[in-house]
Amino acid sequence: MSFILSATEEIARRVRRGQLIILESTTYPGTTDEVVLPALESQGLSVGRDFCLAFSPERIDPGNATYTTRTIPKVIGGITPQCTKLAATLYGSAIHRTVPVSSAKVAEMVKLLENTFRAVNIGLVNEVALICDRLGIDVWEVIAAARTKPFGFMPFYPGPGIGGHCLDGREILVVRRKQSVEVVSFEEAFERLAAEHPQRIRRHQGMTFIRPRGVEVLSFDLKRRQVRFRPLRYLVARPYDGPMVHMRTRDGRELRVTNLHPMVVQNGHLGVKFAQQLQATDELVVIDSMPQGASQASVDLNGHVKRMPNRSFRRYDGYAAVRLGQRHMLNGSRTVYSAEVDKTHTFVTSYGIVVHNCIPSDPMYLAWKVRVHGFEARFIELATQINGAMPEYVVEKVAKVLNDRHKSLNGSRILLLGLAYKKDVGDLRDSPAFDVARLLEERGARVDYHDPHVPWTELGGARRTSTPLTTSTLRRADCAVILTNHSAVDYGLILRHAPVIVDTRNQYGNLPRASSRVVKL
Repeated sequence: MSFILSATEEIARRVRRGQLIILESTTYPGTTDEVVLPALESQGLSVGRDFCLAFSPERIDPGNATYTTRTIPKVIGGITPQCTKLAATLYGSAIHRTVPVSSAKVAEMVKLLENTFRAVNIGLVNEVALICDRLGIDVWEVIAAARTKPFGFMPFYPGPGIGGHCLDGREILVVRRKQSVEVVSFEEAFERLAAEHPQRIRRHQGMTFIRPRGVEVLSFDLKRRQVRFRPLRYLVARPYDGPMVHMRTRDGRELRVTNLHPMVVQNGHLGVKFAQQLQATDELVVIDSMPQGASQASVDLNGHVKRMPNRSFRRYDGYAAVRLGQRHMLNGSRTVYSAEVDKTHTFVTSYGIVVHNCIPSDPMYLAWKVRVHGFEARFIELATQINGAMPEYVVEKVAKVLNDRHKSLNGSRILLLGLAYKKDVGDLRDSPAFDVARLLEERGARVDYHDPHVPWTELGGARRTSTPLTTSTLRRADCAVILTNHSAVDYGLILRHAPVIVDTRNQYGNLPRASSRVVKL
């Protein structure tokens, strides 16, 4: 979202009558209406009369020579019918077919449906791959046979995975365990839970997750407007170097969050705004009472006084709100934290201020957006969990392969073949290869990579270059792992000289009889 917000702010400074503005970035339904439009109209212009605004999702398939920008139909949704018509005229001059829809929200939802369809089906087939592994069945053979059905089945293939914002560590959580309630900082809570649950720590894309048991945090139910304790699903920590927002309300409450952390606000109705979007007219939601078992007097919510300040309150049914006073932007490197709370997806932090769980990236945009409306996108979240766990499965497979050959993963040299998220492109966005590399190095392996489309990258905190694929390189490795099966790679050379190969893409599946040194996902 930072790119969308930054671009919107720059365009808003320069917007003038007669312009057509189109957003193409994949984002959650409502972004064009709720984020872009208000910024543009703040300049005194009216949409549909002075300027036009539309959303048209980018639809490209990198490396696909059959379907190009010109031949892929273009979905277009404007804020007004005139906006849709004008955007369709623009795109129609270069693209074979335009597909107008009734609103920008519909167009935004179309892109998320397409991406979520892919993510959920990859999650399904990844789970089938895990099942087949346990049952001693070749999942690639199963898929090849299933795809012969001429209707009702579309093949997806398993792989190593599928291609948020937080609070300062000094901010607090109200934690309940076995009916005992205490107020702790995020930093302290994370350290305690990490020491208590070392076996429930997971790492993914630079973030560390703890999934504790028997821990609840104080939360606010946006749908029922009730303050209640809810189970803590995850506590998350990650290094962060970027903008922070230091906000202060008119009655003296303070909070430090990353610039894109979603804040719960009361602006005519309960909603969510990113921290950097907050204005002096916004009201932050705060709790004005405590649930049973945690009296307001016994919980030190602000670190200084026993009772929350009660001046400047605006009381609503089940909650209160206070007007924002000041907002300052900060920069610097630090560890930041967030919580994922069951069902309600909010938590009460310093001075009783209510914030939403962090907003994840596509395709979890959709799951995040509908949480605000009290809906749980269980299919999407489950698929994301399965796909997110695949890098660990690949590393376990490598460790087992080496163990069967009387070698330890610790100290072994692993050659990763392909870092890009997709075949025959150099796109590294959200590639699971980086998680595989990090997990291997955390377990003591020495990792090199070869990717003809990625001559260099940051790997393991250092600049690394692609290793030439030679006989000596392959023989020197203890194991080669195919993560992306680029066409411009000599797989015959790999098969002849690598001591053992973990093939996550079924590159050798078409051989009449694959070498015993090839281990499939």
